[in-house]
Amino acid sequence: MSGLNNWRQVFPLVNFVSRINETNVVDGVVLRAMSEYEWKYILETAGAAVDPFDTRACRHALVIDYEADRQAVDEPLDQAAIDRADGYVTALHLHHDGDVLAPVSLGHPLPIPENGPWMLRGRMSHKPLSQTTNYFFDSDDVAPVATLAAQLASPACMEEKRLQLAISRFESGYERNTAEDLLLDAFIGLETCLISDNSSELSYRLSLRGAALLAQHRRPECTRAELLAGYVARSKIVHEGADLRSIQSLRQFTKYAEAYKTNCGEDLTAATLPQRSHALLRETIREVLRRLLHRKLKEIENDIDDQISLALSQCQRAAHNG
Repeated sequence: MSGLNNWRQVFPLVNFVSRINETNVVDGVVLRAMSEYEWKYILETAGAAVDPFDTRACRHALVIDYEADRQAVDEPLDQAAIDRADGYVTALHLHHDGDVLAPVSLGHPLPIPENGPWMLRGRMSHKPLSQTTNYFFDSDDVAPVATLAAQLASPACMEEKRLQLAISRFESGYERNTAEDLLLDAFIGLETCLISDNSSELSYRLSLRGAALLAQHRRPECTRAELLAGYVARSKIVHEGADLRSIQSLRQFTKYAEAYKTNCGEDLTAATLPQRSHALLRETIREVLRRLLHRKLKEIENDIDDQISLALSQCQRAAHNG
């Protein structure tokens, strides 16, 4: 092992608030409060390199130590380490809302040098901070996020190309600057998860399958109304270049908004559709990941259709007996 050198990669978490000092989160990845040395370096260097960079809610980082070839000390990146860190950020996003990001990575050899060299690399684009919200993380979140990270890294998830596209679109939502783009990303993800062909009645099948898939977590009539209203907006944006303000007064949208108000007791507005749709995609991906333990995505889709058929048959028998 004489040809190897210890190396540390630090992924500062922006918009992340936690009282946890240090915990192992996934294989080889530690979530911990940054040292004063690391934090000062971010203030002095990363703050100038990534604009904007919110150091007020950036006191924690994902940290990975690994072995780097001495001959490659100028570029000792471990792609597997970066993938694990990215996967954990995705798991954080899937666990609950909040715009936590890891926009840069900082690398240095071990033991930590007093004056560097540190290697700073920008890693992803992100929304202006005025459009973001903090992500709150405590000890009760550690286990469920670790479970999500393991599910995301599993062969069952990696082999499902449709699910990978849906996850990619979900993550893209954290980089979008317009509400219309966020809504389109969400619906591409939802359609990819729930519809495997391009036959007719897409909105009908999408709304029924989404409502059935999430029936254990939310009222089906509310889910269906949200998806139908969102699909109206999605179609108008894609085919007519509409914006959300013009969608609010559409007759089709108004019909679904009124149904939502009647069944769910709250207003459904076009302005809230992007965030609502992104949240629906989050819940859909989580539920699909849970079911992937035993089924392929296409089988999950068939199971949902069987569930819908059974529910309709039960309603028919109840109406007949009544």
